Amino acid sequence: MKSFKNILVLIVLTYLSTGYVSFSNDEKDDSIEIYTILDLNIGLIPIGTKKYFDYEEQIIKFAIKCKKDRLIRITKSSELGNDFLIIDAEWKTGPITGFEFQFEGNGIYKSEQDLFLVTIKIKSVEVKKHTQPGKYEISPNIAVEYADL
Repeated sequence: MKSFKNILVLIVLTYLSTGYVSFSNDEKDDSIEIYTILDLNIGLIPIGTKKYFDYEEQIIKFAIKCKKDRLIRITKSSELGNDFLIIDAEWKTGPITGFEFQFEGNGIYKSEQDLFLVTIKIKSVEVKKHTQPGKYEISPNIAVEYADL
């Protein structure tokens, strides 16, 4: 009989809550800064089961500091799941709360402030039956650039 310890998978988010990226072209004053804000506590999930987060907020936010009234292109550059995890998440975006608009993975937006948010709300995590016990990471990525049309 397997021990209880052997049938659990620990999911770890390797993104640091102080994640920060910045890039710019000094000649044009085109700087963009991206901060990562986490509010996650996924915990242990038994192999072959699915954990729902209906009442618990499991949030990842990208705060994008950009030039006011300028168009930016935001592209989802990676999916959340992998060969071992199926993650159901809702991606939203907006200038105030980050929940104003649906985010489909690629879009051009104009912020009326110098801040724009991309929010990922994790609804459920399923650990596939063939998964080995251990730690797995969730590492979402976005790409941001100015969209001078």
